[in-house]
Amino acid sequence: MPSRYGAGELYGFDFSTLSPERIRELSLASHRDVGCPFKPPEPGKSLRRCNKKGGVCSLQLFAQDAQGRVECKADPVITCPNPFLEGDLVVRWVSDTLIGTPNPVVMSELPFLMDEIQAEEAAEPDAVEKIDQGAAHPEGERLKWLRN
Repeated sequence: MPSRYGAGELYGFDFSTLSPERIRELSLASHRDVGCPFKPPEPGKSLRRCNKKGGVCSLQLFAQDAQGRVECKADPVITCPNPFLEGDLVVRWVSDTLIGTPNPVVMSELPFLMDEIQAEEAAEPDAVEKIDQGAAHPEGERLKWLRN
């Protein structure tokens, strides 16, 4: 009985329940034109756009039996970070565990690794890289430094 991994979810839809026509439609769509059910709503934007080319949210192990039927054999394996952002569940858990608060101040796109030449010449130097997301205790000394 052969088994292999395939798409478990496509743009948030359970792949095993999609019709062939819907699979074709979603696979031909631009990821920017399809909504992501896991991303939080953004003020002034009606569509929470998917940011993952191809739209595969998770992978699933499928196995084919002797009669040729294909079944899911294991829980999905998440391949996209957006489900982890849903409801800030992971941020709250990590913050509670590491900095002692389930309600942190969350910051996104934090610049770091400034280029030496840029840092000396520019009023606001560009970062070489950015940290996707960081959290700080709302009453911590480090947050006071970050806000200044």
